[in-house]
Amino acid sequence: GSFYDASSCPCSGPDNPIVFSVTSLPIEPSSFGGIGTSVMETTCYASEYFDEGGLKVQITALVKGNHRIKGAENVVVRIHSECLTGDVFYSKKCDCGEQKHKFMQLMEKEKFGILVYINGQESRGAGLFNKIKAYKIPDTESSKNHIDAM
Repeated sequence: GSFYDASSCPCSGPDNPIVFSVTSLPIEPSSFGGIGTSVMETTCYASEYFDEGGLKVQITALVKGNHRIKGAENVVVRIHSECLTGDVFYSKKCDCGEQKHKFMQLMEKEKFGILVYINGQESRGAGLFNKIKAYKIPDTESSKNHIDAM
């Protein structure tokens, strides 16, 4: 791996420089329901945790076509916030995991793609504790109540 200085990143500044660790990361398409038989070659950029509005946040970008992506057109991009219940547990109360898998399938088919994963933003920053509290609201009530509960 190597390091990338993101001092030009809009979320970094002289008092808060963001540094990324970088490595190649081969991805098995069957892990996200992909149909390809060959490994999807990607580059993974992972930041250190940094403070963003009182939250400890880590940004990870999974990039397909990394060495040719600068100036490319038609790059598929998804910004995906951490979602333990959807991404890991595949909860039926959340479709985050399904959305991420569909994007990974699209990225597999395209020449270029970027998945930006924001760790530390569970439930739009409300946190897992408040998300689980909101899940206790009966499914018959409006989804607005879930947001209000967080």
